Amino acid sequence: MTAHASDDEVRLRALTDGAKDYLAKPLDEEAVLRAIETVLRAN
Repeated sequence: MTAHASDDEVRLRALTDGAKDYLAKPLDEEAVLRAIETVLRAN
């Protein structure tokens, strides 16, 4: 999780470096919970 500005370059770098998802602010609680569930199911 980071507080850096959301732009396409940062998003692409995060996903390329292994991030499972990229959520832009303001965060939607349901989207956060879905992302966490997805990662937990995959591991």
